[in-house]
Amino acid sequence: MKSVFWEYPDIFYAEPHKWDIDEFNVANHIHDKYEISICSSGNIRVDANGACSEISAPCVLLHRPFTVHLVDSDRVVPYVRDNLYFDSDFLMGVDRRIADPDRVFTTAFRGIILTENQLRRLDGLYEMMLGKGAEHFRLPMLIAMLRELETISPAESISNEGTLYIGQVIRYIKEHFSEPLTSSDIADEFFISRTKLDRDFRFYTQTTIRQFLLNIRFKNALRLMRSGMSVQSAVNASGINDVSNFIRTFKGRYGMTPHKYINRVDIFGDADDIYD
Repeated sequence: MKSVFWEYPDIFYAEPHKWDIDEFNVANHIHDKYEISICSSGNIRVDANGACSEISAPCVLLHRPFTVHLVDSDRVVPYVRDNLYFDSDFLMGVDRRIADPDRVFTTAFRGIILTENQLRRLDGLYEMMLGKGAEHFRLPMLIAMLRELETISPAESISNEGTLYIGQVIRYIKEHFSEPLTSSDIADEFFISRTKLDRDFRFYTQTTIRQFLLNIRFKNALRLMRSGMSVQSAVNASGINDVSNFIRTFKGRYGMTPHKYINRVDIFGDADDIYD
């Protein structure tokens, strides 16, 4: 079964309401966000890091960042869910005594059985985060949601840690991309052969480690340039040694030099192809 790494460019993303399994791409996937999935209907099977669990709605599914997971339904009962994704930067400055995702996301995957009242409260908080003009509500509503989830008894939940290591590999690459890094270096870090690592990584992400690493470096350089850093400094800070090759690759992808691209973004706002 194919697998893919999803990267949401924003530090918070609320996914539009989805109804029934036919609207989903059922595949193993990985992303760099905490994921909260509020399920109002469905008999659900979750495969997280190679460990399987079953849970029926109403429930909420919680996935830690970099967990390889697949969510499916028996298709007898319609699978209805609302999803949101966030990373720790979205909670920057919030006192951890008030809201700490690690007190809720206690394992790679956790499924919490909800009462109808709990489902309504979570759905209400989720609805307030959606749409234009809701930006100022998202942080306080997320804090309220985390606090609500924290109060639910562990006896009303199922969880598993799983053993699949590819999620840890992706996390390691994202934390060390600015350093000299090769498949052999990563294989040594995880005490496995380079051949096994390359094979497993391609299976679960549909790309090579080299291409994945280049893509992360490229995107980081773009972010730094947009923040005002020079091309040379942004490229160097992203672990890219050849500035000329970066500019050639950039022109091939976007049809213009980095300087022209940044000026275009400044004039027209965020460009929607920056994360393609």
